[in-house]
Amino acid sequence: MRRPGKTAGTGRLALLAVLLAAVSGLLVWQWAAEGRGVVPPWRSPGLPAAPVGQETAADPPGPVPAPDLSPAPGPQPAAPPPEPVAVKERAGLVLRLEVRSLRFALGDPVRLVLRVENPGTEPVLVRYFTSQRADFTVESAGRVVWQWQGDPGEAALSLELLPPGGRLEFTAVWDQTVLAGRMAPRGRYGLRGVFIGTWGPVEEPTVVGPVWIELTD
Repeated sequence: MRRPGKTAGTGRLALLAVLLAAVSGLLVWQWAAEGRGVVPPWRSPGLPAAPVGQETAADPPGPVPAPDLSPAPGPQPAAPPPEPVAVKERAGLVLRLEVRSLRFALGDPVRLVLRVENPGTEPVLVRYFTSQRADFTVESAGRVVWQWQGDPGEAALSLELLPPGGRLEFTAVWDQTVLAGRMAPRGRYGLRGVFIGTWGPVEEPTVVGPVWIELTD
């Protein structure tokens, strides 16, 4: 008669041997499968195994941005101060109104110069309908406070030929008096020059300016 305890022990040993053999077989199969690039059935199909002895290749690096070699922004240059001149180009002629400065002391006479230049290669015929050739005005707060008209003379047609490179020049002096003969107070004043002549398609006087000056103590 056999003993029950000995039979049960022998059965457990046999089962353990079977399990060890199965695990060993799976490990050997996995090693062989990975060597051939075969995905084991218990792995996710989206995560393939890397071949044995090789590393998984990393994604190639992206483009390296070029360094910014532009110079660092420095202080911006100051805008040039305004000049005491106003310029207008019209129908081939260049007209300039000039004064010597943008600031004058109270009582200091202000000399205005109006120049008419022909920079072209052809002469320009200028027409006048009176003996007056130019005019000058001074304004403040939107009102004319001084005007120089020269000698208006009589209405009469006269012609003047302005050759290439030729220039006409007219001057006036403002003694800083305003309406009623009073002296101009401190402040800003706009100076304008008016060329009375006409030429080509121009049928009316040409106003140049204003040039803004300041009267100070």
